[in-house]
Amino acid sequence: MIIFIRDISDSTSQKELNAFITQGLRRTQILPFLRRGKLKMSDILRIRNLDTDRVEYHGLAYIDDDREGETLIRHLSGSLLHGKVMEVREYFPRSGRRERRLNSGKGQLAIVDRRRGDRRRKNLQIETLYGSLPDGKPPAA
Repeated sequence: MIIFIRDISDSTSQKELNAFITQGLRRTQILPFLRRGKLKMSDILRIRNLDTDRVEYHGLAYIDDDREGETLIRHLSGSLLHGKVMEVREYFPRSGRRERRLNSGKGQLAIVDRRRGDRRRKNLQIETLYGSLPDGKPPAA
């Protein structure tokens, strides 16, 4: 499961993000020797809106157990990181090839006609600033 940590501070380091996530994982397990899920790796994303030149930072955590990930989301939502309340949810990768509204073979769906425009932001530059394993090592290429 991939967990999305929204709007982290620009000064958040990879080590601090990993500590925040592993602290939440420790709180989810009642008996430490019965650990189910582990942090496989984490990323910090920088998203720049090229139209407004606004920059956002978000965290991604890759957890190897879905049930543990759901529990982690509940424990981390509302927690503080750098004095900010974190909003945490499951991350769903999107692809333009999987767009149901545009790729339906039956012509246009009624919902397309009702929308004034697409809700997704256009003209974004997304880059991974840090991508590493929990021990701080970069993933093997």
